[in-house]
Amino acid sequence: MDSEAKLEHGWSARTQELCIRVRTGPAGAWDYHYFGALSIFSGAGDLQDVRFEWDADSGRLVTNPDEVLVNWMAISAAADEPPSFNWYIR
Repeated sequence: MDSEAKLEHGWSARTQELCIRVRTGPAGAWDYHYFGALSIFSGAGDLQDVRFEWDADSGRLVTNPDEVLVNWMAISAAADEPPSFNWYIR
């Protein structure tokens, strides 16, 4: 696994999300694979339901990582931040 892979957490009034970026490919020609778990608090969506607990004080995932379902994936040539999606949440 990429030694620089880092789990990130984000949230809004309607969602919370975990995301990890994994670098692949030869040096100088990296591709970045993003894997995420988007949990919807409010509204309906078409993504598989995801449940996890995040400790905001320590900045750590409380839930066993093996139990968190990845419900989206993306590939990008940019390393600065995960791709943004126009999530349609009713």
